[in-house]
This record gives sequence, structure tokens and C-alpha cells, in this order.
Amino acid sequence: MQIKSIYKSISIFVLILILFSSTIIYLSSQMISETLDHSDKQRVSNTIESISPLVKTSLDFSLNSFLEKNLNEVVMNNEHILKILVKDSTGAIIVQSTIQADISNKPVVSKQLVLGINKIGSIEAYPSNFEKSKSVQIYQDLLFNLIISIPFLIIIAVFLYSSIIVLQNKEKEKAYDELKLQMEEEIKNHEKKTNMLFHQSRLASMGEMISNIAHQWRQPLNTISLVLQNLKLGYALNNLNKQKFDSSMEQIDGSLKYMSDTITTFRNYYKTNQEEQVFTSEEVIDEAVSVVGNSLEDSGIKTIVDTTINEEIHGYKNELTQVIVNILGNAKEIFKKRNTANPQINIKTSKPHNNKLLISIQDNGGGIEKDIINQIFDPYFTTKHKDQGTGLGLYMSKIIIKDKFKGELSAINVKNGARFDIELNIHKGK
Repeated sequence: MQIKSIYKSISIFVLILILFSSTIIYLSSQMISETLDHSDKQRVSNTIESISPLVKTSLDFSLNSFLEKNLNEVVMNNEHILKILVKDSTGAIIVQSTIQADISNKPVVSKQLVLGINKIGSIEAYPSNFEKSKSVQIYQDLLFNLIISIPFLIIIAVFLYSSIIVLQNKEKEKAYDELKLQMEEEIKNHEKKTNMLFHQSRLASMGEMISNIAHQWRQPLNTISLVLQNLKLGYALNNLNKQKFDSSMEQIDGSLKYMSDTITTFRNYYKTNQEEQVFTSEEVIDEAVSVVGNSLEDSGIKTIVDTTINEEIHGYKNELTQVIVNILGNAKEIFKKRNTANPQINIKTSKPHNNKLLISIQDNGGGIEKDIINQIFDPYFTTKHKDQGTGLGLYMSKIIIKDKFKGELSAINVKNGARFDIELNIHKGK
């Protein structure tokens, strides 16, 4: 469409150029013709002036043959004159050049000539217009050739311009393809690095998770141990009946199921090949709290969850669980480091916008130091000893929320502590 428009514009331009040039040729030809007419007449007049003494003298001495011969020489030597006539006062020809020439419809230049007392004759000369015709033709040919050549020059210029554009487009396409390949390679490398850091972050938290499993299993193991002791004692005293035995088995079975569910929770937490799914904010928060809940309780940390606002989210559930676990784990470390009295974590959901869900995790651990608050999401940044942390938890959390959920993770200081805000897109369904 753009090329057709260009050719249409060029065609109109060439047509206008031809019309304009034709007008210029016509007006210029007229001007040159008039100029050369005046020039020819002036030259003829000068010639008449120069031969006037010769004509008068020749007529005075009746040297008509001599005058005719000289007039012929003048005509032969001057291309701008076709014929010269010498007439008396009655208009009769006295002498004329005898060289054959067609003087019909030709302009004439005349000059009066004194032939004697009270006798006035004239010398008449007919311009040839040869120089004018020659000059006009040369000028017209020049302009005509110029006009004819302009469209071809434009076509050549358009062809060259189109060729340059095509070459430039090919170069751009080549550069774009190369850049695309580089970007794809960079994206793959970035994904590999991100996955490597992701696994590194999980491995770094493995010890903490094992500790959490131990906390989760401590109570059911104690329960199983007590039930088994009671069964052994009942058997020894011979007072173990079926009802008591069935009740004990139910307690053991319940504890074992709880331990099995705990293992399932942690196994799901460490899965890396899960597909995207739709889940609620309440589900992911409950799962995260169940992972570290006992550990927080054993450390004397009170956890308050408010999921009144419960919306659906689309993405990788276990990865969002990891983000919340990381934040809860950091809060636990801060409480321990600062020996916070009555440590408390509040987890709350809200809707700042119609299509956004906000999960806020707030603690009362004294907040984040002002000189490092802008660095806490940097890779390998940590306030722990090098043997206690890798500095990848918050960095990976930021990457997960941004890349996997197209959301935002931020941190601010509030009264008595810090608050981490996870902003996510609400799933709108199909």
C-alpha cells in the first residue's frame, strides 16, 4: 500500500513537472524569438548603414553592375540577410542582389537614401531569421531532452532508493533475527540461572525445613509413644480389652496420618515440576503457615491470619508458598536476633484495586534498618553470618512474584516493625 502511494505521488509529480516545463519552453521560446528578432533587425540595420555610402556613390556614378556585385557579396557574407533591394522614390527597383531567396512573408528592414536633389530612395533588406531559428531549436532541444530525461532520472532514483530500502530492510531483518536469537539465548541463560538460584535457595532452606518437620512430628511421636506404653502396661496387667485396644489404634492411626500429611505438605513444597493451577489466597496462606506453624509456636511467635478477602490466583502454588515461608522465616530470625518481647506476625489479605489482591505480612520485630532497606532484595545480600544464610531468599521471592505471577513484592517499615506486601493479579477465569 505504501509503495503504491509512492508511485502515485511520483506520477503526479512527473506530470506536473512536464506541464510546467512545457509552459517554460513555450514562454522562453517566445522571449528568445522576440529577442532574436530584435537582434536580427539591429544587425540588418547596421549592415544597411555600412553599405549606404557604397550604394550612394555607385548610383551617383551609374555603377549599377559594380553595386549589384557588391550587394551579392554582402548577402553571401551575412547569413542574417536574404536579399537587399535599392529602390527609387517611386518604389521601383534600381539594383538588387541576384542570389535566389524566398522573401515572401518575410519582414523587411529599410532605410531612406538621398539619391539627388529632391530625390529620396531607400535600401531594403530582408532578414533571414537563420540565427533565431537555430538558437530557438537548440534551446528547445535542450529543454526537451532535459524533460524527457527527468522521468527516467526519477525512475532510476526511485529504483535505487527502493533497492537501498530493501537492502536496509534485509539488514534490519538480519540484525533483528540475530538480536532475537541473542535475546532468546539470554532468556534461556537467565532462566537457567534463575532455576539454579531457585534450587540453591531451596537447598539452603532444607535444614530449616527438616527442623520444621521435626517440630511437626514431635507431638504425634510423643502421642504414639504414650499410647504404646499404655498398651504394654495394659497387656502386662491383663486388663487390655478390645474397646481400649481399638481406641489406642485409632490414636496411633490419627497420629500417623498427621505425620503422613506433614510429609505430603513438605514434598509438595519442594516439587519443581508442578503445572500452573488456580488456587485461592486462603489455601496458599494456610499451606505456608502449616509448613512453619509449629516452628513459630515453639519459638513463642503468635501468628494471626485474616483471609476475609479470599480471591483466586493463577500460577504455581508451591512457589507462592515458598515466598510466604521465606518471609515468615525471616521474621522468625529477626525476633530471635533482637530478642523481641511478645513477637507477633499478622497475615492479612485485601483488595487495593478490583483486579489486584494484596497479601500483607507484618511483624513487630523493630523494622528494617534504613541503610539496607533498599538492598534486601539484592542477590546474596544477607545480614546473617555467612554460615547461616545465602542471601537468596528475598531475591528469589522477588523473582518468583515478578516473573511467575507478574506481580510485585515490596517492603516498608511500619510502627514497631516491617511489612511485606505481595501484590498479585486476581484470576478472572476463562
